[in-house]
Amino acid sequence: FFPYPAGVSIYKDTEKNTLVYMKIGELWCQAHEHYDTGDFQIYHNGILASSSGAYYWWGNNHFYNYDTRTSSHNCLTIRDPEVKTLGTIHSWGNDIEIINDGGTRRPGPTTDYNLEPDLATPWQRDMRMAKVISHTETDEKVEIVGDLSMAYPETTEKVIRKMAFLPKEGQNGIFTVEDDVTAKSEEFIKAFHIHMMEEPKIEGNVVTIEHKGGKLRCTVLEPKNASITAIGGGDNRFTTVGIPVPSERTENRECGWGKVIISPTDKAKTHKFKVQMEILDAEI
Repeated sequence: FFPYPAGVSIYKDTEKNTLVYMKIGELWCQAHEHYDTGDFQIYHNGILASSSGAYYWWGNNHFYNYDTRTSSHNCLTIRDPEVKTLGTIHSWGNDIEIINDGGTRRPGPTTDYNLEPDLATPWQRDMRMAKVISHTETDEKVEIVGDLSMAYPETTEKVIRKMAFLPKEGQNGIFTVEDDVTAKSEEFIKAFHIHMMEEPKIEGNVVTIEHKGGKLRCTVLEPKNASITAIGGGDNRFTTVGIPVPSERTENRECGWGKVIISPTDKAKTHKFKVQMEILDAEI
């Protein structure tokens, strides 16, 4: 467990070749950090639940509108459909319009930062994105719970994410993510993202992901009657709210196939998400 400013739990079983990464992400540290508050990743023999995108050039359109964005990670987005863009960034001689993906806020300083010791106080005030509510670490369970509300101030009243890994359950462990989200409007679009390396299979409320000898069986328990959509492959490999954001280069080993998006089908301010992910060997 890595406490503040990270708020990260990592479970690793070398014998089973399994790793589960759970990030609350309390303090945003700028530089090369992504907008990935609440992210998780799962590895078993190969990467199963991944982040996606092709990082090769800092500051191009793919960097700003896909690679670093919340929707390219295993995170929540809560989007106001009336807000299409978030302004323009001037980078390397180009004006890049930032697509609204419904992700976390883009924190920035409200004062001129001087060198230490004057830096710490305003930085912790301006760049705080979440707070770890609780953390548990036993032989039976590794769990982290965080309040992510301050990462979504424009669209939500409350965002609580709980991530729990039970290493002794099932074949190689069971990982469950539960979210409690209250948006400021029932019209806002809530989405739970899972990224993968190969095209998944969707059967009812079950999403199956396989890669390099590992399998992840994801059962969507909440919301009931959820919309479960796979977007990826070809020109859809990198998309932000359905808009292709291509990369000129894709040599990175974990660029990914695409993602699965889970959303409620009814309109309400408050929704709960619960996705249970069983880690298996591919032959099971």
